[in-house]
Amino acid sequence: MSARELTTDELRAALDGDITVVDALPPAPYAVRHLPGALNVTAEDEDATVRRVLPDLHAPIVTYSTDAACTRGPELAASVE
Repeated sequence: MSARELTTDELRAALDGDITVVDALPPAPYAVRHLPGALNVTAEDEDATVRRVLPDLHAPIVTYSTDAACTRGPELAASVE
């Protein structure tokens, strides 16, 4: 599955299904604020950590970060493709 951007409405609809949501920010900002149920993985994490947190990389995964200008979410998505 290839990475693509979702609209807010598409994300809302996806959250009702079987999808993993991942906050791509470092642990400190993640601890302060993240979407309920979001996991925390960054592009800098070792492969073993990513595989432990996201054991099925073929399952639907949504990555996000601070805002549209932040590249952490897309970088993480590209690193787990």
